[in-house]
Amino acid sequence: MSKKKIDMLKNMFDNNDTQSLIESIIYETKDGYQLFGEYHIEKVGNKFIVSKNKTDLTEIFSNLKNAIVWTTMYKRDKLVDANRVKDLDILLEGAVVSYEIHKKLAKKAKDLDTKTLHIVKLQEDQMKQQAIIEELDRFVINAKNWQYRQFKEAAK
Repeated sequence: MSKKKIDMLKNMFDNNDTQSLIESIIYETKDGYQLFGEYHIEKVGNKFIVSKNKTDLTEIFSNLKNAIVWTTMYKRDKLVDANRVKDLDILLEGAVVSYEIHKKLAKKAKDLDTKTLHIVKLQEDQMKQQAIIEELDRFVINAKNWQYRQFKEAAK
């Protein structure tokens, strides 16, 4: 949601309603994303940096979706889940890099044994990525459901 649309909402509702909506939504700004009226996500290079307004809290993610899920869990004080999302983001990034390395090595391999070894490693990397993504998806569903409930409550 753009700044212009937020300003339109402010004009339509009184300050309490507007503040309640802002604390419940995620919207895009020219600098990134504003979440729940207190968090900001900015893309720097190929990373996403989450910061909390008026604090020194910052976290770095390789994926926007993971950054949003982490923020949602952190806001809800589900710190164990937030830390797990952060760990899974790091693991997924490592698995992707590992996959790319094994892919290059498999292409360069001259003999059948070496090529077979790298193909097996590629399959392991794919399985690892899939397991990480499946676990992350459970957090994504949880975060989406909570966000929808919050928005419904704020819109009443």
